[in-house]
Amino acid sequence: MRRDALHDHRAQQAVLPVTAPDEDGGTRETVLVPTPAQVEAYSLQWAQLVDARQSALQRAR
Repeated sequence: MRRDALHDHRAQQAVLPVTAPDEDGGTRETVLVPTPAQVEAYSLQWAQLVDARQSALQRAR
């Protein structure tokens, strides 16, 4: 599966390939299609997570 996020400009949608867990313990490949507002919110949240990780790594040194 392609792992790169894509943006469909005409549809104004992002498409992100993901691996989701199944109830039987396996996994399956699918895609996440967030709204533009969700993309913006996730972007901010991911940036916060990256910053928190970098801060923790610096404190551990």
